[in-house]
Amino acid sequence: MKIFDFTKLTETVSAYIETRVELLKLDLKEQSVKFLARLLTWGIVISTALTATFFLSLGLSAFLNEVLDSTFLGYLMVACLYLLIGLITYLMRGNIEKKIHLEVKETDVLDELEEEDEQ
Repeated sequence: MKIFDFTKLTETVSAYIETRVELLKLDLKEQSVKFLARLLTWGIVISTALTATFFLSLGLSAFLNEVLDSTFLGYLMVACLYLLIGLITYLMRGNIEKKIHLEVKETDVLDELEEEDEQ
């Protein structure tokens, strides 16, 4: 009779490793599904917001054309407004990137803490 049965030990370690690999696969699959669901949801929200912004811009342009008694000044003013917003965003891109980076970092830390609490 052997004190250590290496065959049984090897089988146990192999089974443990296989179980861990399967668990990692399932975790990865779950995270992928969550990411895709979040991506799809945000895609729908963003596309809806862009569509609404487009039609509101057209409405504002038509209103300004009516008020200014012009056929193009309303569109020009709205286009200049968007150009100004784009220019301000471009000039502040460094600060915006830092804020987004910090926000994502904080969110990841909170998600990790929640996952640890669940386990």
